[in-house]
This record gives sequence, C-alpha cells and structure tokens, in this order.
Amino acid sequence: MKLGLTKNSWLFAIKTTIAAMLALYISLAFDLTNPSWAVATVFIASQPFSSSTFSKGLYRIIGTFCGALVALFLVPNLVQTPIILCLAFSLWVALCLYVSLQDRSPRSYMFMLAGYTATIIGFPSVMAPDVIFTTATDRFQEILLGVVSSALVHSVLFPNNIFNAVKATIDKWINDAYQLIGMSLNGRENNPEGKGYDLLHNVANYPMNLERLADHLVYDGRRGRQQAAVVENIQSSMRQIVPLVDSIFLRINLLGEENIPQELKDIFNKLKKSSEIELNQNEFHQIKTELNALKKQYSNLQTTQFNISIYALIIRLIELTHFMHKVQILHENLSNDQYKSNEKAPKKHYFVDQKLALLSALTVFCTIMVTCLLWIFCGWDSTASSMPMMAAISCSLFATFDSALPPLKMFINATVVSILIVLFYAVMVLPSINSYEMLLLVIVPLFMALALFMTVPNTAFISMILAINLASLMGLKNEYHSDFLFTINSGLTTVLGIGIAFFMIYAMRSKKPIWVASQIEKYALRDIINTIKRDISAKKYWKERESFINRMLDKTYQLLPRVKHPTKKKLYEDTHLLNDIRLGINLLDLKQYLLQSKNQTQKVQVQQLLDNIIDYLELKLAHKNSMPREQIFRYIDELMSQYQGTIAENELNIVLYNIKISLHPDYIFTTVKNDFDQEDDFNSQLSPT
Repeated sequence: MKLGLTKNSWLFAIKTTIAAMLALYISLAFDLTNPSWAVATVFIASQPFSSSTFSKGLYRIIGTFCGALVALFLVPNLVQTPIILCLAFSLWVALCLYVSLQDRSPRSYMFMLAGYTATIIGFPSVMAPDVIFTTATDRFQEILLGVVSSALVHSVLFPNNIFNAVKATIDKWINDAYQLIGMSLNGRENNPEGKGYDLLHNVANYPMNLERLADHLVYDGRRGRQQAAVVENIQSSMRQIVPLVDSIFLRINLLGEENIPQELKDIFNKLKKSSEIELNQNEFHQIKTELNALKKQYSNLQTTQFNISIYALIIRLIELTHFMHKVQILHENLSNDQYKSNEKAPKKHYFVDQKLALLSALTVFCTIMVTCLLWIFCGWDSTASSMPMMAAISCSLFATFDSALPPLKMFINATVVSILIVLFYAVMVLPSINSYEMLLLVIVPLFMALALFMTVPNTAFISMILAINLASLMGLKNEYHSDFLFTINSGLTTVLGIGIAFFMIYAMRSKKPIWVASQIEKYALRDIINTIKRDISAKKYWKERESFINRMLDKTYQLLPRVKHPTKKKLYEDTHLLNDIRLGINLLDLKQYLLQSKNQTQKVQVQQLLDNIIDYLELKLAHKNSMPREQIFRYIDELMSQYQGTIAENELNIVLYNIKISLHPDYIFTTVKNDFDQEDDFNSQLSPT
C-alpha cells in the first residue's frame, strides 16, 4: 500500500505532536488532574488546515461547557434515583444528537459534543457526586488547554490555508463538469458506456465535498469571509449544471442527431471546446448572441412539436451558457484575489431526513439505557461508567452514516489494539519513567507515527482512534501508578459499550444507501406535491420557484452518490429524480400561467390537468414504479392542439410540452418521435429562414 506522504503530511504530524506535548507539559507543570484529556483533545481538534482546527476547537469548547453545565445540574439532583438519572442523560444526548443532525455546518459538532460530554462528566461522578464540580471544571480546563495548544501551533507554525484546497476542488469540479457537458452534447449514440456514467457521479460528489471544505473559510478572517462569498456563488451556479445538461441530453436524444439544425450543432462544437480549452469572454458573448438569434428565429414559427422541441433546447442552452459564463467570471475573480461582489448567493436549503434523524436519536437513547441498566443491575463499580459513555459517543459519532457498522467495526478493532498497547506501556515502560524528557522519548515516536498516518485517507480514521484512545487510557499524571486491573476493567467496559452500540445500531438504525436514496426520492415527490397544491401569489412566484429549485438540487446531490451502481454504465441511467425536478418546475410555470390567464375555459382545463398529474404523483409516492396514464398525455395533446399560433404567442404549449417530456421520458421517446415524422412541414422546418 502506497502511503502517499507529502510535505504537508509531515508538517501536520510534527505540529500535532508538538501541540500534544505542549499540552502535556503545561498540564504536568500545573499539576492538572487528567493531562490525558488535554493530549486527546489535541488529536481530536487538529485538522489539516488551520481554520478547520480553529472552528472545531471553538465548538469543542462551547459543547464541553454546555455538557458540563447539564451534568452539574442532573447528577446532584437525581443521583439518588439512578433510573431517572439515566433517563435524563439518555434524553439529553438524544435531543442534542437530533439538533446536531439538523445542521450540516461545523456548528453541528457543538450540539453533538454537548450531548455526550454530559455523560463523560456525569456517569463517572455518580459514585462521588460531591466532587462533580471539580470533575467538570477539570475537564473544561483540560479541553481548553488542548484546543488552545492545537490552534496556536497549527496557526503559528507553517499554517496550512484551507483556501488552496477549496480552489483545487473547484478547479477539478469545473474541469469534470465541462467534460460532462461535452459528452452530453454528443448524445446517447456517441457516448462510450461507462466513462460518462462514472464522470456524472464524480461531478455529483463535488457539491457536498466542497461544502465540507468551504464552510471553514469564514474562520480565516476577513479575507476568508470574502473568499467564502465568492465560493458560495460559484457553488450555486455549478449546482445547476447537472440538471441542465441532463435536460439537454434528453432533448438531443429525443430529437435525434440527424434532426438538429446545423446552427445548433455549430454551437454544440463551440461549447464542447470548453472541456479542452477555457472559453474567453468574447467567445461566451458570441455563443449567447447566436443562441438569442436562434431563439428569436424559432419564436416566430408555428407551435409544432418539432419547433417547440428545438425552441426548448435553445432555452436550456441559453441557461447553461449563462451559468458557464458566470462561473468563469467568478473563477477568474477567485484566482486573481478579486473578492468584491454585489451579487448575493441564493439562500441555502439543507435537506434533512427527519425520519433518520429521529431514528438516530431513538437509537442513542435506547443504547444508553441498555448499557445503564446493565451497569446498575450487574452492580459494577465506577470503572463500568465507560460503557454508557462509549455507547453515547459511538451512536453520536456515526449518526451521519447510512450504515455505521463498517466504521464501528474499525472503532472496536482500534480500541482493542489501543488497550493492548496501553497494557504494554503500563507494565513495561511507564513505571520506570521519572522525568518529562524520558516520557517524551517513549511516547513521541508513537504519537508522531499516528499523526502521520492520520493524513493518509485509508488509515486516517483508525489512526485517530488509536491516538485518542492511547492518550485517554494511558493515565499520564505527575504521580503515575500502574494499575493493571483497572486498565483491563476499563478497557473491557469500553469495548463492551461500543459492542452494544454496534448491535443496537444494527437492530434499529443501519440502512443501506439505496434505502436512504429511496427515502430522498419520496421526500422530493412530497415536496413537489405540496408546492403545487399550495397557493402562490404572482408576486411570490419567482421566489418560490428559486426556493423549490434549491431544495430539489440539495436532495439531488445527496441522492446521486448513493445510487451509483457498478453494473450501470449508461450516462444519466439513474437520474430519474432530475425528471421529477423538471416536472415540478414546469408545473410551477403552469401555475403561474393560470394566475396570468384571463381565459376561464382554459383555466378550468389547465387546472384539471394539474389535478390529474398530482393524482399520478401521489400514486407514485405510494408505488414507486407507477406510470402516468396515457389519458394524461392525450389530454396534453388536446390542449396543445386547441391553441395554435407562433411560439412567441403561445407560451402555454411550451410549458405543456415540457411537462409532457418530463412525465415519462422513455414513453415520450417513441410517441414524440412519431409525432415528428407525422408533421407535414417537418422537412421544411429543419433549416428555417
């Protein structure tokens, strides 16, 4: 296995080890109660970038403070009623975890930590509630020391700016997205199987990956906040590209390459160049001018199926070019350190699966209660307090995973290994240490190696768990006493706590990604139905439309990484949610038309169509594979045939056509192509004058 260690890997390892040893030295110098907490905190708070180290440390301090306050309130008041005390702690952790899952920003860590910190302070204190204030203040001091040491060292010694990683991610995203655009413009027939499918799912991963990085930019001072604003605008525009190129891909395949006018093919070729050479401002303006000229040309033609198809394709190309051009300008500003922008990014809409969030909260509640009852009825001493503590930590840390079982297995394995290493140090090494310098000689190589492996993706998780467990279990103090039996008991209850969490999560919470994806689709359908049913005033239409699109895009980028399948190879093979998004947007456009129309007969007909489509969507919500009835398509065709004229005069037919191809693209592929063939003026319209 190639480790791929870089200069930054070595710098991170050196800085983290220095910070840990600094925290240890200060703890020992001031004779603090538990220096291990400070050392463990350094390994928890230390991140590859100085801003993310600062943000995690900040929220760790706040979370620890809140958790300590709760423990101080609960233990003295409820210590005489153990079951009620356990219920109170379980409810607190469950509540904090639920709130944490509502937030995808770094701030969520604060809520989660506030939950399980209360158990870390509270459960060991039940045997001696009179000293809980001392325990709480000691832990807060140690956490504060670890955070300050980590933040200080990482920000002073060769600070690693997160902006470089954000910029590199944006560069890759743009490059891959433009390659996807080129492949989509080739149509289905000219795309090799496999490559396009993998590329699509790579592009779909970028929004969430960039979000996790860019959220820390605001902690890099004023310049970081300016950079974050530009990045947010880039992200907002880039998120539009996959749905747009999917729509364009559908329309190209629907028309057939042989039926696409040469003027459009020439524009395709110009846009394809963007995947190889970045287009300049003049080239973008030229493409926009040509597309607007074609739009005007086709808007004066009759509303035949073919003309509407070409016109709708032109509209999508105009939108795509707009976002590509906007991204290029913002990207240049970012590269040239020009961060001033008057444009505010659209409000973010975070999708949260409330069922899973509640299930995660219920799981941690039940797991803590099971471990507490086992502790109480078995009559174990305070060493068993690590069992409910580790249950709370395990259920909280892995609540964002679809299936937490694989990382929990690694967690258990790493804990067992760390216990064995601690036993070796406790028996063979630490008893003979009598100075800080000698202590450094025996622990620095170990912690340095673990910090180094924390920078390697394949070993990062297990190395961090080893480092935290070793720091916590070694019991480093000024007056060190080796207690083999205590270490064994503490280690066994720790593993038992994680093991119980494993089985409880397996029984209650573990879900496959495809199941989570199906739930996201149901939430999306329900959102579409509720939005269409809701009364929307003409003034609020565009705001509601933008909000709807952003909500749907967030769901899309959470769904696509989960549905990638090793046997699927065709481009856009599993993006049916994008069809639902298009349908929802077009239904909103139809609702707007209803608000503006003064033709009462037409209003009644359109409302009847809306009701029929909503009935179909509600059926699809209950039965995923439900198909729209043919009567809906016939009704759309009847409506379209009633209102003739030029495309510019007949916006309703354009909306109806877009709804038609969004309802069921596979069905449309055969029916609409037949309609093309039956049009009398088909050949004369190929190159309109």
